[in-house]
Amino acid sequence: MIAALTMDSLVSQAEDHLASDVDGEKVLLHTGTYAYYNLGDIGGDIWSRLEGAATVRQVVDALLIDYAVERPECERRVLDFLEQLYREGLIRVEA
Repeated sequence: MIAALTMDSLVSQAEDHLASDVDGEKVLLHTGTYAYYNLGDIGGDIWSRLEGAATVRQVVDALLIDYAVERPECERRVLDFLEQLYREGLIRVEA
């Protein structure tokens, strides 16, 4: 488990998944656990931004351009979302 996910953490998609778009939303299947995830619209947008690798700050900055949200709220929600993806084994995190 990571000590703490920060705005400077480098995050990328893990390899053990299959992703698809279903009715405009991103869905994932973890190929190791066979767990299914519907990331929704914004979650799918975040997921797409992790295809290469990005810092949490880069993800937040991009979302602030595309969505009407205040920075503190966006940072909190993105960090919470990425921590959940990490716990599920769907992303890799480097400090």
